[in-house]
Amino acid sequence: MLGQIASGRGADRIVPLAFHVDYFNDPWKDPFSDVSYSRRELAYNEALGRKDLYFTPMMMVDGRYPMLGSDQPKAQAALRRALAERPGASIDARLTPDPKDPRAAALAVEVRALAPAVAGRALLVGAAVWEDPVTTQVASGENAGKTLVEHYAVRKFAYERVTLTGSRPKSLTIPLALGPGWDPTRCGVAVFVQDWTDGRVYQADSLPWPKSK
Repeated sequence: MLGQIASGRGADRIVPLAFHVDYFNDPWKDPFSDVSYSRRELAYNEALGRKDLYFTPMMMVDGRYPMLGSDQPKAQAALRRALAERPGASIDARLTPDPKDPRAAALAVEVRALAPAVAGRALLVGAAVWEDPVTTQVASGENAGKTLVEHYAVRKFAYERVTLTGSRPKSLTIPLALGPGWDPTRCGVAVFVQDWTDGRVYQADSLPWPKSK
């Protein structure tokens, strides 16, 4: 479903990401899972004043609208609601390849507050290296023998905490690299600005991984 709702978007496209949690890694380990992604999911409970947001599949739209990940009508409604709002921040992002290493790149990001309420708040500027699609052959557990096709799997996640002052931009550079076995032609980098306290996403963008010369 994540792959379906991400396709066909124009100027108002969405930026999909799949953070694979690790708390079901017995007896089979999800190769795309990470304990930090499980902690990220759990942190939404504090951000939204909830106690029940620790399940899978969970979908979160705009950092504010959680739901069961298979509920397509609810997901589409949340997306329409989020896309109808003005963004609270702008992102100018450039991905520059390392001339010495085609599997490494530097992400230069300039973030600016567009809404007065965003200035002065603690923000998370996140950079997620994703790969789409990826396939997994499941060796054991309830899905034993199946081949899973998954979309926009987060392979690496880095972030910095920033605070914007007025309308002045904040610039930062995040070094990124592809791991062994990752296909550069299927990889990209999603960049987003998220409220550190309440989880709201103010803006997001996605860039393809630079092609090798």
